[in-house]
Amino acid sequence: MTHTADLPDLAVIDAWLDGEPIASPDVDAVLSTAEGRAYAIDVLRLRRVCLHDPAPAPVVRASRWRPLAAAAAVVVTALGAFVAGQHWARTGPPTVAQATASRDITAAPEPTRVIQFEVGVDWRETTGGN
Repeated sequence: MTHTADLPDLAVIDAWLDGEPIASPDVDAVLSTAEGRAYAIDVLRLRRVCLHDPAPAPVVRASRWRPLAAAAAVVVTALGAFVAGQHWARTGPPTVAQATASRDITAAPEPTRVIQFEVGVDWRETTGGN
């Protein structure tokens, strides 16, 4: 049995509603006050809201067509990869010149400042590490 002398008045209500063994005179004493009754009602309302089991979520059933659509996507992807491979086997992958010829690419602008580094002064050659 819980020693209710260690509990504040309203904690007796909490322990009682939690199903803990509480001496009934202690519960009667707390419920005899308006504050104790109001607290007990508030706790019961809160528990009802929190513990209320909402309506079960609707069951989403998988369509019969979903596996067929997935298989079709795999087939289309494989077929596309095969066709691309056959095309590259005949023509070869595009070169940089071919890729740039198809776009309007302008030359890089002239530099406004040239920075020069001297070995041993501005950097050191090392091996390994960071």
